[in-house]
Amino acid sequence: MGRSRGRPTSKIHAIVDAAGKAIALSLTSLQKADITEAEPLLDEVDPKTFIADKAYDADPLIEKIEERQITPVIPSGKNRCNPRKNQLSALQKQRHH
Repeated sequence: MGRSRGRPTSKIHAIVDAAGKAIALSLTSLQKADITEAEPLLDEVDPKTFIADKAYDADPLIEKIEERQITPVIPSGKNRCNPRKNQLSALQKQRHH
């Protein structure tokens, strides 16, 4: 972890469990895109569901997640021509029953 001109130069990437406890971590430079760390971190865990923001809406990542039989809960990015069905509402309904 470094600083340059008072700003951090590193990012911490994490996968957390349902309680918010970190179960997989990595450290990268500030310039590295968050999505590049998703696959390596997912290789360290075996979740049933992967919940992320629309920055993770990329077909290659979603395909790999689904190949592992993990449910992706990722909103479609605004550049997607055919928005994917979002699993979040179904997941929320399931959680409250």
